[in-house]
Amino acid sequence: MDRAMTKREIRAQVRAACPDAEVIALESQAICGHILQLDAFQQAKTIAAYCSLQEEADIRPLLEEILQSGKTLLLPRTERDLTMRFLVLKDLSLLTPDAWGIPAPPEDAEEADPDQIDLMFLPLCAVDRAGNRLGKGGGCYDRWLAGHPTHALRIGIALRHQRVDTIPADPWDTALDACAFPEGITRYHRINRQRETMP
Repeated sequence: MDRAMTKREIRAQVRAACPDAEVIALESQAICGHILQLDAFQQAKTIAAYCSLQEEADIRPLLEEILQSGKTLLLPRTERDLTMRFLVLKDLSLLTPDAWGIPAPPEDAEEADPDQIDLMFLPLCAVDRAGNRLGKGGGCYDRWLAGHPTHALRIGIALRHQRVDTIPADPWDTALDACAFPEGITRYHRINRQRETMP
């Protein structure tokens, strides 16, 4: 029986399989198209999202649509100690680098009320068939969700190469309700388990 891959090995495998910019652009366009048609997206009033990195699906069209449609857009700002705050962004031109160089709302932007979030888009390194999400390894989202309970629908955004069979999930890991792929949106049954704080 083959040994299960560790999280570190999965991250390395996925990063090595990252396609070129042209493929990412095509897959990103398909992903955004699926999300724009979602009832959950159209009906949401407050949406938490993120600014994509170069190796991730480009969801800037979604951010633009959120703002143009009059919805409230929340984006994370991460500090050097990996603590994360979701702040209101009213214009993409106001983005400034956070402690990690990632575009984020200004320091003095209004902080979000987790109870008001209807929909969350989560970045990921990989996602498995059960909807287990593997992040970059910092645990920012897992810590934030553990400290800010929310009933928001959690949707991961994944390129084709980021789909894997199995991810070894820890009790504090974020489970997804659904994940948007270039082929369409896959929904999962989120297990109601007691969340633990990351050590």
